[in-house]
Amino acid sequence: MPARHDGMDMVSESQRRAADKYQKSYIQQHVLKLNVRTDMDIIRFLWGVDNKNALFKRLLREEIKRNGTGKDGTG
Repeated sequence: MPARHDGMDMVSESQRRAADKYQKSYIQQHVLKLNVRTDMDIIRFLWGVDNKNALFKRLLREEIKRNGTGKDGTG
């Protein structure tokens, strides 16, 4: 796949492969599904949060500190 230019910096094939390898090795994604009928308070709150990733990490680490690690012993 050749590098493309769409107003962004052009990325070489080797850079893309390296980024894909990094993502596969070191990144996990966890999805939060919210219901617009029952979770609108949370949705509205999140609309005002600039860095949701940092918020979730901070809250989860506070919870881990209070309650220890998860069931599988990680964390």
